[in-house]
Amino acid sequence: MHGPQAWRTAAIAWTIIVVVFGVLPTHGAVHAVAAGHDNALTSLAHFGEYAVLAFVVAVALGGWPLPRRALLWAGVYAIGLGALIELVQVPLPYRDGQLSDVIVNAAGAALGLALVSLTGRLRVRRPRERRG
Repeated sequence: MHGPQAWRTAAIAWTIIVVVFGVLPTHGAVHAVAAGHDNALTSLAHFGEYAVLAFVVAVALGGWPLPRRALLWAGVYAIGLGALIELVQVPLPYRDGQLSDVIVNAAGAALGLALVSLTGRLRVRRPRERRG
């Protein structure tokens, strides 16, 4: 993606996706796809969606080169959103908020932040070649 507006749009869109899938009744769909491995699939989905969330939010907040405060705030945002969604799920009859999901979400966010930090360092080391 190019430009700060594209990253902000991606961060907003991905946040909406995470929130919608976090509160909709998705158990039937997961069960149909997972073939008895529901817990593993949902944990993997949680991990991946929060890794992507932290990555795009960090770039949306800080751009390239990535300032450390963008990493901090992206982590607070992703982990906070994950915890909030789990709290919202508690009273929903078709969902169940779980501390283990918060932990998996946080681990995914940590991976996303590590990847965006590494990407930022690689971008600094290897600047883009100019086209003539």
